[in-house]
Order: sequence, then structure tokens, then C-alpha cells
Amino acid sequence: MKKINLIITFLLFSLVWGQSKLDMHYSLDYSFYSNDESMNEKPFVKHYIPQKFSESGKASLLFFETYDLSGAPGYLYFQEGKAIEIYSNNLNNNFKIKDRFSAYDFYSDPIDTLYHKVEFVKADIPSKKILERTCNNYYIKTINEGVESVDFMVCVEESSEIDNLRFLFPNQEGTKVKGLILQFAPFDLYETEGLHLKAIEKINSSIQFDFQKEYADYVAKRDSLRTAFETEIEKYDEDSFVDPVAVDDYTYELEYANQPGVCQYEGFFDLNFSTDKALDIASNYLNSLCSMSYYLKAGEEDTFKAFAIRDAKTATKNFRKEGLFTKADEKMFYNFIKAGFEKLQKSEYSVVEAAAKATEDAAWAAEDYDWAADLDAYLTPYVSEYAEMKPEGTDYAIDQLEEDSPLWKTMPTYCKKVDSIVPNFSNAELKLHAKNYAGQICDMYLGEFSPENVWYKGTLDAIRAEQKYFSTIKEKLNNNDTKLLDEFLNSLD
Repeated sequence: MKKINLIITFLLFSLVWGQSKLDMHYSLDYSFYSNDESMNEKPFVKHYIPQKFSESGKASLLFFETYDLSGAPGYLYFQEGKAIEIYSNNLNNNFKIKDRFSAYDFYSDPIDTLYHKVEFVKADIPSKKILERTCNNYYIKTINEGVESVDFMVCVEESSEIDNLRFLFPNQEGTKVKGLILQFAPFDLYETEGLHLKAIEKINSSIQFDFQKEYADYVAKRDSLRTAFETEIEKYDEDSFVDPVAVDDYTYELEYANQPGVCQYEGFFDLNFSTDKALDIASNYLNSLCSMSYYLKAGEEDTFKAFAIRDAKTATKNFRKEGLFTKADEKMFYNFIKAGFEKLQKSEYSVVEAAAKATEDAAWAAEDYDWAADLDAYLTPYVSEYAEMKPEGTDYAIDQLEEDSPLWKTMPTYCKKVDSIVPNFSNAELKLHAKNYAGQICDMYLGEFSPENVWYKGTLDAIRAEQKYFSTIKEKLNNNDTKLLDEFLNSLD
């Protein structure tokens, strides 16, 4: 998996401009493969495409089943070598542009360009056979800002009635190629690892995404936040002079938290991982984990220490389950992180630091700042959508919890086995609604302690929709189903 992140990067930078509905007729499932026996084959990405590529229909949708090392899934909307990361706004397949932040800006531009020019050059190697289909091999030559590179190869069944290649590479230089992509990989690893087509499914599905409206809303929100921030900085510069608190020495350190030695990679390269791939995975994870500590304030070390050790235990366990680590790798790397963070000492405030903090607080208190007006830029008006919500296809935040997660104790005990508490109604539709109601309640309780994993409005809307459904359907039920429903609603604890 040496270049699997490069594959992700390449695919992530590949939209429908103005089209609000995208109908999809094929689901093409691609898996990651490797000749390395320690690497398990795993689902990687689904490519959803319309029936045919045309001038009026150039958009497609990618769903990454493992979006990054955190394991979070993600959608990308494609058109003409450009991509936008999107997310589902509700259970009716309405999509919005996902907020994108950078270290230097509130919102960076959500549109990414995959390439400026692309050309397919046929490779002088034998054709391949995948899924009983024969394909020809091509180098993918790209030109970006005048720099030419050949980083990837692709195997295409040019005679196929399915043409997903042009949805990803519509504007080609030289000989035009079209057809079904059967294999995609870095050219130097083409025979050993990459992505290959695992399944083809005919579907009849659609999503709603009004790019023009969503992009305008995104830009307006971005500009509003930038303006508010710039105004705040200007006002602070003008009014921030306050007589300093008297201290003997004005030299003091900024009150950032101490950094653990493991985040400086102390001892990391002495670890003996089973493979180079395992070493790469561990290094990437450590970098991601430590980046969270850079802006912690002094005194917050213990909180971050507990989080880091807990997160490392889950992450290393998942790496082993996915075939990225051996059992020995898992134990060694977890113990390394645990020992390193346990050495982290809590910062102590000096008199000078306390004085500096008091001066800063006084400066803020001196400002007559309109916090309510600033907050308004972050608020989204309520839109009533619950009445249209349906339970079909619903998923729950609790499904992402590990069996031994301590978060289970924050919600009713039935949440660990939602299916088992749904009564055996004679009405099949009622079963579906009952399960959805119980699951959404669990998500609400989870949200108190894990808010980043719960979409509050969608969850509340789903609960309201089910309450409305129960009140409407109750008079139509037979006596036994009515009794079972009452008992079910009274037992959710």
C-alpha cells in the first residue's frame, strides 16, 4: 500500500455545474488489491454513473468506503476534471458542499482540479482479463501548469457498453479512449497493487445537488466569516492597548501546552515493524494524532493524554483488523504511544504568565464587541423538512461504535441491540418505523458526549417524522399491533 494515498489524492482531484438532479444507472465497485499476502483485499470506492456519457450528462459520483486513515466515508461529485466534496443533508438524498477549512483561511475554495491536460498512451504489454472481460493497458500522461508526468496506468475494456472512463477523463489530448475501467494503479506498482473492478450492478437511483445555489451559499458564508474576522482583528488592533498588569519581569512564554516526545518521533525509528507498509501507516497516524496537540493550551495536557491513548488503542486495533498491522505491530505501536504520552507533564503557570493572561483578558473586556452580530454569520435558518423524511436507507451514528466503547453507557441499554427490541408486528412497514425511532433516540443520547458524530437536526427531524407516523397509523392498526406499539414506546429505556 506504498502509494495508496497517492491513488486517493489522484481520484479526489478529478461536478455538475447547474444540474440539480443526477440519475445513476450503474454502480461500479472497485477494491484495493495487493500481491502482499499480509494485505487483505478490501472495498475501496464505488463509481456511480448515468446510463451514458453525453454533452448534457458529464457528472458522476464517487463514494469512498475508506476515505482516509480515520475510516470516514465520503462522497465526491465530478465533472470535467473537477471535483467537489459533498455530503447528504437529509434522508432524501439532498446534498450540500462540505465545509473546507485550511490553516490560513476560514473556507478555502471547495473546487479541486485533477488535471489541466490528459493523454492516454497505449502500453506495449499484453492485455489483461478481469471479471471475464478483456482490457488494454494505457499510461495516463497528465500536464499541470506545464509539468508533464506519468504516475498511473489504467486497463480499459474499450468495447464495453459501459463507459465510466470519460466521466473521469472527458477532455483528452491525442487518441481518444473510452470504455470501462477494469484496473487503476501507480505505473510502478501496476502488477503488484492498486484498484480493480470487483462488481457491476445496474441501479435506478438519483441524488439532488443544485451546484449553482450551493456554491453561492458557500461563497456568501465564507465571505461573511472573513469580513467578521477581519473587522474583529482591526478593532482589536485599534483598541487592544491596556495598561499591563504589574509584574517584576515582562518576559514570559506563551501558554501553549507541553508537547510529548513521541510527537518529535523520539524512538519511533527504533521500532521494528513487520513491513515498510506498516511503518508508513504508523508514521501517518502519529503525524495525524500529534497535529491535534499543536494549539492546546497549557493545562490541557491530561485531557489530550487520555484521548490520545484511547484513540491509539482503537486505531491500532483497526489497523490489525484491516490487515495493515500484525498482532506484534499492534502491541508494539500502541505501547510506544501509551508510554510516550504517559510521560507528558502538565504545564505550570508562572506568575508572569498569569499576569500576561490577565492583561489579555482585560484587553478583551475593554472592547465593546457585538458578539450577537458576529454569531449570526454562523447560524443557519431553520427549514421544516421532517414531514418528508423516510426510514428507508437510514443509518445510525451508534453503528460506528466499537463493541467495548465506553460511550454505550451514555444511552439506554437497548441501543446495543436495537433490532431485538422491535416487536413482531403483523404490519411490516411499522417494524421499519419502530426500529428507526429507537435508533434515532440512541443517536440523540450519543450526541451529548460525541457531538462530532451526530447530525442533530437530521436526528430530531427523523424522530418527529416517526412520532407523526405513529399518531397517523395507530387508528389503522389491529388490536394486537396497537398493544405491541404502546408497549414498545413505553419500554425504550
